[in-house]
Amino acid sequence: MNCLQDRKFILFSCLSLYVVSGLADNFWSPFLPTEFSKRGISDTTIGVVIAVFDVACFVTPCLILAMDNVTLNRHSFCLSTLTLAISCIAFGQLLWIQSNIAFITASIFFRSLMGFGNALAWCSGATIFLSLYPDDAGKVFSWISAAQSTGMVLGTPFGSYLYGLGGYHLPFSILGLSEIVLSGITYIILSKGETRAPDSCLENEKTMLQQHDLSAQMSTTITPKITEEELACAKMTEEELAASGESSKISSVTQFLTNPGVLCLSLQLIISASTLGFFFVSFGPYLLSTFQIGSQDAGSYFLPFTVVRATSAPFLGYITDKGYAGVMFAVSSAILAVPSFFILGVSGVIEFLNNLYLVETVIALIGISSMCCFVSFVPLLRKIYGKREGIRMEVIDSQASALSCACYGTGMVFGQSAIGGLALQYLGFNNSCFLETVLLVLSDMIGLLYLIRSRLIFE
Repeated sequence: MNCLQDRKFILFSCLSLYVVSGLADNFWSPFLPTEFSKRGISDTTIGVVIAVFDVACFVTPCLILAMDNVTLNRHSFCLSTLTLAISCIAFGQLLWIQSNIAFITASIFFRSLMGFGNALAWCSGATIFLSLYPDDAGKVFSWISAAQSTGMVLGTPFGSYLYGLGGYHLPFSILGLSEIVLSGITYIILSKGETRAPDSCLENEKTMLQQHDLSAQMSTTITPKITEEELACAKMTEEELAASGESSKISSVTQFLTNPGVLCLSLQLIISASTLGFFFVSFGPYLLSTFQIGSQDAGSYFLPFTVVRATSAPFLGYITDKGYAGVMFAVSSAILAVPSFFILGVSGVIEFLNNLYLVETVIALIGISSMCCFVSFVPLLRKIYGKREGIRMEVIDSQASALSCACYGTGMVFGQSAIGGLALQYLGFNNSCFLETVLLVLSDMIGLLYLIRSRLIFE
């Protein structure tokens, strides 16, 4: 099997796992809150059970950044999907627990494990793809985003159908078993295939030949005698190198996280992701209060948001790799998200016109805006950090992928709890949209000023 065939098999198998991961994000939404409510569990507790998934998506990449491990990505990718599968199956069996306290505790635990598996899969898989396609970072993240968005589109009807067919346990069991099978297939493909770009394959063969010739020459020479003093010095040198290696890992992570460009763009990505968290918790009640659309029919009105994210991702990845990552990242919020939130909640236009088509258009624009920021984030970090610090690209890709996942998880939690929770409760929907608009404007100005000053806006 040649390198090109290896890459295609790896790409297909990994993306199929991302589709299943997207299914796991929301397939439970049509029936889980109802089943929990039947047991007398409060809405606040249900929200906590749901939110710990995103908390784990924040904590996991932070741990990955601290470990700074690049060599175990293929193993960690399959381990993460296997963890997600097992915890998904276990979560579906928890209704058998009689005590509500034990049921809630176990639900939070396995929901956290699902978030851990999802975040680890994102970080590990992204690094594998970047090693396969080092010059197409935009396409890599557009493929991943498109696959997960496709899973999110299919998640609600998938969960509803299986729930009607076999009850609460069946959707979790089918999804978990499917992911176990796909994890095994993917691990076999990753073990046999090449996780390198085609150009590096030939280079690797040359290196192996050179090493073989060198070892053959060394085997014909007489091995000199080594004294005990020289052996002790060699051991000390190895210990010093190991210590310096650990120090350099910590230094590289610290330098990465304290880089001004990384901080500016991370802030903008967090605020962009917060629009998703706020949207997920506030849009359903908004439809009910404004258009009298209940929970059973509200699911179809979320489709434009997820569909447009899936369909726009490949095009946005193409634009990113053509050198427009800076423009797309800087102006996406100003052109798309800010006017959308202004129309949706601040201006009162929706209530005045009472037009659902306008609502669908607005939420589609919010979806495209968040996708613009996410697809272009890692390619921009590669330019910002790679040029200045001179660290290996594999390390940069690992740190950038973990940071993007951490920013996404932080934004989701912030949007759901701070804006969609506290602000929505005390300020109302319109004022919460205004708060989101102000945050978008401020973060977008900071990111734009940095990109202009660093001359990355059109690079």
